[in-house]
Amino acid sequence: MLDAGVDHRLCAIVPNDADTNSSLSTYFQAGLVTAAQTAQLMLLAQIMKEPCFTQLRTREQLGYIVGSGVKSMWFRSMVAGLSFRVLSKTHGPEDILDRLEAFLGQFHREILTVLSLSELERHKEALITNLLEPPKKMVGEASMHWEEIVNGTLEWKRNQLYADGVREAGRDDLIELFDSVCLNKEKRRVVSVMMHGKHHRPMRILGGEGTTGKDGPNLRGRVVYLKEEDCLAFRAAHALFPCSPSMFTSKY
Repeated sequence: MLDAGVDHRLCAIVPNDADTNSSLSTYFQAGLVTAAQTAQLMLLAQIMKEPCFTQLRTREQLGYIVGSGVKSMWFRSMVAGLSFRVLSKTHGPEDILDRLEAFLGQFHREILTVLSLSELERHKEALITNLLEPPKKMVGEASMHWEEIVNGTLEWKRNQLYADGVREAGRDDLIELFDSVCLNKEKRRVVSVMMHGKHHRPMRILGGEGTTGKDGPNLRGRVVYLKEEDCLAFRAAHALFPCSPSMFTSKY
């Protein structure tokens, strides 16, 4: 359970000293989510995918690999969030993160808040079609059901629940969710993994409390840098999300 309002950054050097690639993987944690909230995250990712690639890959040419989407983890309960990944030979992780933050603000101003009803419906239909597409192979269907058994959730029509959530999602719902998960620096929960290649060695000393934001010594608004060896201690110092026996109640 990441701290609200704290920007955690795990910094490491790429193991191969000759590797010129640097990378950034940033995760904005939404926390425990319902079926409706998961559907809204999926819809946000659907709307954001093309603009993210176009801005960071095509226009700014940050790197060859630029990806975004929903990252979810199960252990009886679902913890989900939005994830962004960039691999670059020309830009270091800190620079990439600055450009990602700029894109998120741009996406909010120029795309999400002015999204027309017809455009929103187009994205909804595309996502619903993808969700309700039957598995092409038996192994895919078996894997889908086995995940429900392992997690003890036994929700056999989960994708139908997500499709219903997508249909019911409105633009205001998406704006509110995006603001709380990605933009509001007082509330958002974020962690970045920053791998530094040959030409982008970190300028700051790795580890420690990092730099303090405008809020002074207050925890919120602070950037915390971590080294690889800090990971276990970092995990041990944070609470875990509760484990519930079942996340959804099916109406089917």
